[in-house]
Amino acid sequence: MSLPSPTGQRALNVPATPASPLTEASLGRSGQVLTQAPLGTQKSAKAKLALVADDALSLERAYAYFSQVYGWPTSAVVVVSSWDDVERELGACSSIGELVIFSHAVFDAVMVGGAQLTGTQFADRFKPVAPPIDGLSFDGCVFGGQLDGMHYIATQLKIPRVRGWTWWHVLDWWRVPPQGDPAAALAAFQPLAAFAAPWLPHSLDGQRVYTQAEQEPMFSAAKLNLLAEYFIGVLDDAATPNFGAAVVAATMDPNKQRPRSGAPERLVDSSGAQAALKIELAPYPPLFARVIMTPWA
Repeated sequence: MSLPSPTGQRALNVPATPASPLTEASLGRSGQVLTQAPLGTQKSAKAKLALVADDALSLERAYAYFSQVYGWPTSAVVVVSSWDDVERELGACSSIGELVIFSHAVFDAVMVGGAQLTGTQFADRFKPVAPPIDGLSFDGCVFGGQLDGMHYIATQLKIPRVRGWTWWHVLDWWRVPPQGDPAAALAAFQPLAAFAAPWLPHSLDGQRVYTQAEQEPMFSAAKLNLLAEYFIGVLDDAATPNFGAAVVAATMDPNKQRPRSGAPERLVDSSGAQAALKIELAPYPPLFARVIMTPWA
């Protein structure tokens, strides 16, 4: 990712005020205050956990992305600013169903807080603290091309599925406010909505998108606030100056700015499958795909 984001934001999973009156909270239930383990040592199972690097994605974009694409609640999103933060979050879990790490990547390494880790370094660092994980996705850019590193993560952390994209991943806002006469504004917006729809994912596989019909009432109510997403093989293919302007100018090209739905899933479950995929990833730009690595032996 190459998008700037504010720093200093954190996702907090505790309410600002008690969810029940004090008479029903811990102060009024002295017999249940003590836990069975020292404070801070209890771990919990999490079905969904998204760890978002604060230098890759703002909290606003992170909430929108995981809600719109994954269908996850905001409570599943935690912003991290260092690998120490990642270690703390993993160490607090007894198990994780789906873990997503959204961060910058530079081909052979992922980056949080300016510090890079290759796949081997990632696995070696977190193997001692990581709980059982059913699936791990690297949702930033290009790390899916690092097959050896992804395989090392899958085998060392014993994760059945490790996923990554092979192209650069770009997120931008699709926000168009109505202006002037409502009917005329809607008529002018309708062709833009139809053109933008393929880049407005509404499901993890990208097959569902926000259609023109779904966008229209949002637009008319001045509540159109969707996250647009596309993938590029080379950085020069980024939409200029932004997604909204590119839609208005009709310069978005699905062959260059690929929607999520255009990425085939490539399962790597053997040495032969990995060797074959390496050949397809050798050209530049490489094959556009979402790689699913297994801990094949």
